[in-house]
Amino acid sequence: MSDIEQTVKEWLDADPRLADWPVLRTVPPNRPTRFITVERTGGGEGLHSSTPLVTIQVWAENRAESAYTAGLVSVRMIDMPLGISEIADTTVESVVNLPFPGPPPQARTQVLAQITQAAQ
Repeated sequence: MSDIEQTVKEWLDADPRLADWPVLRTVPPNRPTRFITVERTGGGEGLHSSTPLVTIQVWAENRAESAYTAGLVSVRMIDMPLGISEIADTTVESVVNLPFPGPPPQARTQVLAQITQAAQ
């Protein structure tokens, strides 16, 4: 299986609408005012396919900016099978407001995506 976190990171990085949003695999110690994290948080492995569950969090200065960008991320994730041959399907399972309590508090919206990819 490919490293799905890296695949999603590179997919989001390639979108010009997200050019001002660093896409990271972990939250840095000194959080910037806006960034996106990608983390595999579940899913299954089969003989012929993998179905990773990926959590994408959009961290922003305010809730409106976070929610809007999460919408862009959701559309980008749904389009993933059109651009990456090993991805058979992607569904966005949920988009939720999930503010980070801090310190310091920060707006955050979470996108949960189920990805189906062919086993290699």
